[in-house]
Amino acid sequence: MPQHFKDLHSHYKACHLPPLEHPLLSVFSFDTPMTAFSEHLDSFTCDFYMIAFKKIKDGVMLYGRSKYAHQQGTMSFTKPGQLIELKNVEFEEKGFVIVFHEDYVLSEPIYDEVNSYGYFNYEINEALHISEREEAIMWGVFEKLEMEYHTNQDECSKSIIQSQILTILRYANRYYKRQFRDRQVVASGL
Repeated sequence: MPQHFKDLHSHYKACHLPPLEHPLLSVFSFDTPMTAFSEHLDSFTCDFYMIAFKKIKDGVMLYGRSKYAHQQGTMSFTKPGQLIELKNVEFEEKGFVIVFHEDYVLSEPIYDEVNSYGYFNYEINEALHISEREEAIMWGVFEKLEMEYHTNQDECSKSIIQSQILTILRYANRYYKRQFRDRQVVASGL
């Protein structure tokens, strides 16, 4: 039976991840190969959203109906309640993870937009493969988000962070449309 995490702290503790600076939000990057999950945590559900950019060195990550074992730059998006399964996952090169609890966006304008993106749903969920140029754009937005997360938070921080999350999601939406369009061109033989 999968373990369920209601809060970020318990999830991060189980995954041996860096300590949280905020109880409902976590933003971190890594620039060396890493193993991010305990060997005892092979499947879980949670009450938060996860946005991740990574290159998988070894192992398999499954969520929804999709299997992820890609060496190229891949973005993944999960929402509260999704089952995530991990088998010996080890990431390489640099990557980033943004995790926010549902309560962080509830009753905020961001909530409806986050939930409007189909790539958070099982039915059409698949990894987003991004080009080097697209990767550079995502990193640029992430770095602004990460800098705001690590500064002394004030009354403007939450709206700035949420706007950066939305920018990442809007670019992801654009890149998913490009990915599906490119696949149709290949399938039609054009």
